[in-house]
Amino acid sequence: MVNLTSPPGYSASVVAQLMTMRSQMEDLSRQLGTGMKATTYGGLGTERSVAVSLRSKLENTGAFQQTIGLMDIRLKTTSTTLTHMQNVIDETRKAFDPNQFNLLSDGVTGQQKNAYNALNEFLGLMNSETAGRYMFGGRQTDKPPAETIDRIMDGFGTQAGFKQVITERRQADLGNGNGRLSLTAAAGVVTLAEDGSHPFGFKLNAVTSSLANATVAAPSGSPQTSSITFTGQPAVGESITFTLDMPDGTATSVTLKVGDTTEPDKGLFALGATPDDTAANLQSVLANRLAFAAGTDLTAASAVAASGNFFDTFGGQAPQRVDGPPFDTATALVDGTAANTMQWYKGENGALAPGASPRNQVQAQVDTNVSISYGMRGNEEAFTWNMRQFAVMAAVDMSAGGTTEKALQSSLASKLKANLASPPGTQTLTSVAMEIALAQQGNKQAGERHTQTAGTVQTFLDGIEQSDKNEVGVKMLALQTSMQASYEATSILYKLSLTNYM
Repeated sequence: MVNLTSPPGYSASVVAQLMTMRSQMEDLSRQLGTGMKATTYGGLGTERSVAVSLRSKLENTGAFQQTIGLMDIRLKTTSTTLTHMQNVIDETRKAFDPNQFNLLSDGVTGQQKNAYNALNEFLGLMNSETAGRYMFGGRQTDKPPAETIDRIMDGFGTQAGFKQVITERRQADLGNGNGRLSLTAAAGVVTLAEDGSHPFGFKLNAVTSSLANATVAAPSGSPQTSSITFTGQPAVGESITFTLDMPDGTATSVTLKVGDTTEPDKGLFALGATPDDTAANLQSVLANRLAFAAGTDLTAASAVAASGNFFDTFGGQAPQRVDGPPFDTATALVDGTAANTMQWYKGENGALAPGASPRNQVQAQVDTNVSISYGMRGNEEAFTWNMRQFAVMAAVDMSAGGTTEKALQSSLASKLKANLASPPGTQTLTSVAMEIALAQQGNKQAGERHTQTAGTVQTFLDGIEQSDKNEVGVKMLALQTSMQASYEATSILYKLSLTNYM
């Protein structure tokens, strides 16, 4: 490169002008090659602050879009998981048949095996990993939220499993075999009474009668007592019905009729020689029917109640155990501990404020002041309600395969089939799925906003930072013309070629 110095008498300003034009030409050449107006924000002049602000906005938008992309994976997978869970519920509900009893070689019925498989699949879905985290453990996302089915059902070490909890609860509910009721007959009076004030067994609800010459005292007192006083003989065909409440909130009834002969299995009691004898006959048949109801309907209700004691631990609640042994005379439930009861749910389980939702405990910010909520706890009612029905059918012992067991499974199938239809007042899995769907929609809308925003910001930023090649070309041509004119004057003094100058 030739060093330009001013000859004597020649203005230094002309040389400076040539140097400036050469610098401008170099800058325009750089712009043409890189497409950028400047190499630093300072080179943008008065627009530098706008460019910095737009670039920051673009970076923030990119960060949000990255979060949205990750959330899209999590929410889609979660939605699919919830759909699969609902399919398990629907298929199992269809399979529960009160008219079918098929005892397999391993001592369980076909319906029990189906229920066990449903519970196992449900737990597998709950313990599935999605994009690096477990979705059903609240804010505890680094490990599976539920125990294995073997430990849940059979326990581990000193920790009792669900089967043991069912067994203890059944003893507490059945008592001496008739549902914790005392039944006596003396001097023509049959007395039926609860054996104490506690949550176990049958509870007297009502007694309705068409028996002539018999006075019925409705259940009253605490514990409740009811009586039938025979003042004469009723007629054949007349009846009396005892309505009994059960631990799961349902009720059953026992109906006896006056028959020509006593047939306990049919609920028929014969007239005796005297009203006292008739009362004794009623008492005998009623004892038989109460024992059968206890072994079937009450046993089914007891298992459902036990499932609530074991599985319903939401918000830090402890599993409930019968206060025993002895269990058949127990009068209370007590908190199970981590030492003596299997804690089936291992995820986050702290107490929530009234009306608060686990959804709001896990959030992702997808825009300025906009977050989506998608937290779930595996021990929410939407999940445990259905798991309880599977577990009950799978756990109740029906290996004897007799008349009582057949009636027991029929009672269970009817009860559990109705429960899987999600009775009013229960949180449904569908409602959780709808909340996740709303989160998906919010995530999608935020993504669409950011895509539009990023495009607009990038357009503005390009206008500030990028050079227009046509405009640069025009400037270069104009500058070259000016440089040519200056060269012609300067070359006379410096004897330079334009090539050397450039």
